Amino acid sequence: ALSYSDRADTALREALRKFPPVLELLLEKNEVDTTGRSFRMDWPTVLAHFRQMTEAASSAKPSATEASDIDSLQQRAMATGAGAHAIKIFIQRSHKLWSGDDVLRWLYDASVVVVEESKGKDGNDGVQVPASFHPALTRYMRVDPADYEDAFTTLPADANPLDPALVAPALALDPNRRRLGRR
Repeated sequence: ALSYSDRADTALREALRKFPPVLELLLEKNEVDTTGRSFRMDWPTVLAHFRQMTEAASSAKPSATEASDIDSLQQRAMATGAGAHAIKIFIQRSHKLWSGDDVLRWLYDASVVVVEESKGKDGNDGVQVPASFHPALTRYMRVDPADYEDAFTTLPADANPLDPALVAPALALDPNRRRLGRR
């Protein structure tokens, strides 16, 4: 029986293999310096490998049976787009959870393990391209990531907040105006 931390490590590595773009997007959203190297974390090397994994996943060739089936090719394209959509929502909603130093260290350690495990493999650099996709994933194609934002626009996009017609009544000061209190 695996401990909770071992299961968490395994799940994180599995997620990084299945969704390699998440790593770079999380680091970018949390404004982590990925250009420099330190004795503890070497993000440039790890991110270079994850970029290769992302490219390999997007250009992975379908199997012989899948290549002959137009529906499965369309399903793969739709699921890939839906996966990218789900990644955007995940990054937007949970990036703050991944900003702590200890969590970034855990993310880095898991990323290094993924890189080391995939170096020995040939073909698509250890990228897992599933043969079939869960039907729930295709539902994310119809979801707008803006629906999951915390900030909402209150003025219409075409309204000018500095328009004199909107600002003038608020700034009009009439000293002879009656008070708005009760008597």
